[in-house]
Amino acid sequence: MEWLKNPDGTYKAKLVGCLVHLRRYFYDIYGAHQNHIDKESEEYQVSKRVVELIGEVFHRDSECSTIEERTKLRKSDDFRQYFEEIGKLTEKHFKIISESESPKGIYTEKFIKAVKYSHNQWEKFTRILEDGSIPLDNSAAERAIRDFAVLRHSMPSGFGSIEGAKSTAVFSSFHETCKIHGVDLEDYLEFLFRYMGIHRDELKDESLSDERRNAILEQAMPWKFKKA
Repeated sequence: MEWLKNPDGTYKAKLVGCLVHLRRYFYDIYGAHQNHIDKESEEYQVSKRVVELIGEVFHRDSECSTIEERTKLRKSDDFRQYFEEIGKLTEKHFKIISESESPKGIYTEKFIKAVKYSHNQWEKFTRILEDGSIPLDNSAAERAIRDFAVLRHSMPSGFGSIEGAKSTAVFSSFHETCKIHGVDLEDYLEFLFRYMGIHRDELKDESLSDERRNAILEQAMPWKFKKA
């Protein structure tokens, strides 16, 4: 993940836009008009083209088997043309919306919302063009938090206080990390408690160097346990 430095010296994540969400905004319009509302309307034509272009982006991207291949593809001129066309289409109508005193007299509310969303998130959408490791959607993240949402309902006491919520978040973080690396959570926690017990006194030593402390903690991570 890339980070941006704030004026006060702190950092914030450089966020990436989700193309699936952009597609959904325009597909709602495309789908509505496709059902015999008005296929000749400009809204239908624009939405149909945006949906088609995003479909091409996902299709081309899925043909790559490595991050290196994906990065090369995304930096190519023909791949960037998909984004350029989407950008031109949406910016043209955003300008009309911005300059109109009554945009709802020109476009439907859904179309206005879709165009504004594209304009406001465009920088985030185009960040994928520089890095093949960036996913085109956030489906993996949404799947990852599904278990956490279920956990929140099944153990409300874990969210009854700030400290309880923090503890639950830490546990869930370990759980999700183990899942990503194919590590059994129960086996990992048994290893973790034993490992941290061995190094407990050393970690409590205030004179311990940051380099040594980080090295100890690094060896306690789930991806290290998998290799052991």
